[in-house]
Amino acid sequence: MAKFPFVDRYGHLFYHDTDNVEEGQKTYIIIKKGDNILCMRDEDALMYKLPLQSELELNVEPTGEYNVLSYVIRHDKPLKELQSYLVYEVGYVDLANIPLEWVKLSDILLDAVTFDFTQKNGIKNLVVRGK
Repeated sequence: MAKFPFVDRYGHLFYHDTDNVEEGQKTYIIIKKGDNILCMRDEDALMYKLPLQSELELNVEPTGEYNVLSYVIRHDKPLKELQSYLVYEVGYVDLANIPLEWVKLSDILLDAVTFDFTQKNGIKNLVVRGK
């Protein structure tokens, strides 16, 4: 069987067979305002990432959601991961007391900021879906 590319958070590709790969699932939160989304700053990895649903408590329903199947490397192991994205479109809201920063989607897509590559397919899908 041909090897398939898996990506780690830094964008490095690793090739593995997909037959005996573990499967996982993660749910991410996208809070969007125009061309900006709220991201967490991972100080250890010096990059931005999306918060997990377990890291934020929101008391409103998402305005949209979608799933992406991604082949990622986590803890040095290949993983076939179903990534769910809950999208929240916001108007004016004071989010000063949460540990997130606004980042332009175009900066993420053009690699102007360092962003977790294991979530990059989800960001591309956000743009394609016009959410």
